[in-house]
Order: sequence, then C-alpha cells, then structure tokens
Amino acid sequence: MMTFPVPEAIRARVFAHCESAYPEEACGILVGPEMGAPDAVFPCANIQNALHAADPAQHPRDARTAYRVDPADLFAVTRAIRGDGRVFKAIFHSHADVGAYFSDEDQRQAAPRLTLSIPAFARGEGLPEADVRARVAAGTLDGDLAVDKVSARMPTYPELVYLVVDVTRGRARGWRGFFWDDAARGYTAIALTDGNGDG
Repeated sequence: MMTFPVPEAIRARVFAHCESAYPEEACGILVGPEMGAPDAVFPCANIQNALHAADPAQHPRDARTAYRVDPADLFAVTRAIRGDGRVFKAIFHSHADVGAYFSDEDQRQAAPRLTLSIPAFARGEGLPEADVRARVAAGTLDGDLAVDKVSARMPTYPELVYLVVDVTRGRARGWRGFFWDDAARGYTAIALTDGNGDG
C-alpha cells in the first residue's frame, strides 16, 4: 500500500482548521518539496455555500456536506510557492459527523466522468489505442466502439493525495488518505505516516 508522510505539526494545523469550520466542511492545501513530506498548510475558503445560494439546482449541497476550494485561494497558494522548490502535495477537507471516507461526491469532484474520443483518451493515459479498444470491447472500460468514445473518470489532480478529516461533535477524530488508482479508475485508500515512517 502506498504511504504518505505527514509531520505531526502539519497534522495538528490541518485538524485545527477543520475543527474551526465545524459544522461545515473545511478545506485546504498541503505543499512541500517534490521529494519529501509536506511542510506547510494553506487553509482555503470553502465556497460551497455561495455556490449553493447562487444555484441550488446545480449545487444542491451546502458547506455542511460539500466543499469547493475557492479558486482565488488556489491561485494564491500557487503564487506563494512559485520558484521556491515546493509543489502541491495534497488537498484536504473535513467531513462533519460522518467519518473520514472518500464519498461518491468526493470521487465525482476529484475525478469527473468525461466522454472522450478513444484516441484522445489513449494519448492522455499514455496507452496504445489498440489497448483502449480492447478494454472497451472486453467491458473493462466504459465506451462505445461504434462511435469511438470512452466514458471514464479523469482525475483533475492525479498526482495529489486527498485527505479527509473526521470531525465529530467539533473534534477532529482522525483522517484517511486517498490516491488515484489508474487500474480502479478511482481513488483508493493509502496509509498515512507521521513523517518518520510511523503510522
């Protein structure tokens, strides 16, 4: 199983931010050196309430059961680390009173289902078109050979870990990590360590 190291000081900052947002979902970004553990936490605004208020049909959930990182915060983090050798390492959010799991909604947001031509999907995945067609024919990949299309979940940030914090009755009780699994075409659980190799 893949592991993701998170130093205790980083975990504590994430948990504090998530507790402060309760009973709504909190969110943010972890950054760090490309080859190492995260070394900074950037709490972000959850704009889900604004999206819900503006268009409840398109965004039926409010911030108690969903999150959307403010794009302005994503740009601010990008500017803050530009040129300093650090990269985005993880996106975190909390769940209020339901446990730390990667929900169907989390899967949809992190990897929306797209319909692509078979050649475009093959290029994007670095696969030979013949392999993609064979997977569609075998039924292991959703698609239609007659119209040369594939319908598949495509991760927005396949290189990032997603962290979900369980906040129950206002207290962070634990967290779990998830990473994109090409074979499963979805996010699967990974082990989190304390940055020293310990769980």
